[in-house]
Amino acid sequence: MTISRADGIPLAPYPRHAEMRAYLAEIRKRRGLSQAALAELLDTQQSAISELENGTSGVPNLNTLARWAAALDLDLAVQFTERVQHSFGVTAVGE
Repeated sequence: MTISRADGIPLAPYPRHAEMRAYLAEIRKRRGLSQAALAELLDTQQSAISELENGTSGVPNLNTLARWAAALDLDLAVQFTERVQHSFGVTAVGE
């Protein structure tokens, strides 16, 4: 399933989501935690950790991210920014 905005642009996977997943996996490893150990801290299955880190679980919700942040001793910040509007034009050449 692909999650999309109202205008049909898919929300996942965005490059930022891949960066976030890689960051969480890196921090988990720096903390000396296996996927199984983190799963135990989060009261979930090891496969759920693997799926989030590998991007096969879709976009994690804020509750999931907050639980990961707490387990990994991280602060979680949510930032809203203005969207960059792109305009594309087509110019006919030779007419």
